[in-house]
Amino acid sequence: MGEIKLNVLWVDDIPTEEFMNEAFDYGLDITPVKSVNSGIKELKDKSKMWDAIILDANCKITDDEKELPDIMALKNAMHELLYMRTDIPWFVYTGGDYEGVDKLKYIINEREYDDKLFYEKPKERYELFNKINKVASINEIYLLRNKYPREFKAAGMIDGATQLLIEGLTYKYNDEWKDVQDYFTPARKIFERIVDKLKEQKKLPPISKLNTMGKLLADGKFEDDECFYEFKKEIIPAPLAHSLQFFLDITQDGSHDNGDLKLGVDAYIRKSHNTNLFNSILFITMDLLLWYMDYSKDNDTIEEIWSGDAKYIYTGKACLSPDGSYWYTGEYELMNDKELVDGIKIGIKWGLENKKSRPGIKKFVPRKGYVIIKE
Repeated sequence: MGEIKLNVLWVDDIPTEEFMNEAFDYGLDITPVKSVNSGIKELKDKSKMWDAIILDANCKITDDEKELPDIMALKNAMHELLYMRTDIPWFVYTGGDYEGVDKLKYIINEREYDDKLFYEKPKERYELFNKINKVASINEIYLLRNKYPREFKAAGMIDGATQLLIEGLTYKYNDEWKDVQDYFTPARKIFERIVDKLKEQKKLPPISKLNTMGKLLADGKFEDDECFYEFKKEIIPAPLAHSLQFFLDITQDGSHDNGDLKLGVDAYIRKSHNTNLFNSILFITMDLLLWYMDYSKDNDTIEEIWSGDAKYIYTGKACLSPDGSYWYTGEYELMNDKELVDGIKIGIKWGLENKKSRPGIKKFVPRKGYVIIKE
């Protein structure tokens, strides 16, 4: 696979196919927008990555067809870029036949990566293409996208996963090695979104707990008091399934300060002052993304992939109302039972419309409609 194209956003009220086709031959994949506002909207879209921006000096601020191009659009664009604190390199490409062109040298900010304030249309377009290539192709994010093209392609199939992957790959510790949990959070969130996406596609069962889903994927089946599910075929390679258990344990502990599993991930990293453990998690994350890309293309139906069902329509802990008059869990009122104690786990099988007026309570559950789950 050759080097990927640089993604370039072009803000110009009169974009031309000729310019974009020539730019493509220079390794630039240009997306045009016809106003500054449209360009800023694209930049704020976290699902998209831009390597460079081209600004027309005499453009429009809005998409209103009645609006006339004005040099103020450029000032507006530079103000927005400054406000966003973006590090995406930007360049001005403009013609010379409009009012105010002689003032560009007072309007355009100097940038350390380019010694030219602007490039003239159309004669300096090749110089512009070469400069964008020189500046943007050494950007850290572009280099990562070029190093892991399939992984980024997979991440692009899931809302927000691309930005999370970038966060993980570019995270920098400060000198005090604080906020260890922030280091592991992007990796765990990516897997959460992989699971959510596959549940939407009915390729995974509707299990809410991530660790339970991980155990199901690793073992091929899972059963407890709340649910039973079993895969009818191997849907994840055994080595990756095994790695997933390690991934979930480390991220569960590492993404919470003084983690739940008491593995001491945060203390270990603060003491060792290295990121090797996290890097192993990040590589597993990228393997999981590649697995998602392949598995999401599987055309098998639910019946061919997994069987089983949730045993309850709702699970939660029983609570006694403040006035002591009734028991409830979530939106369900429970028929009183001598086994009910505050905090005991309840599984709701079915419920009836609640005819009493109680805040937040919508259904009444007879004793046969709920189960006390022994933990």
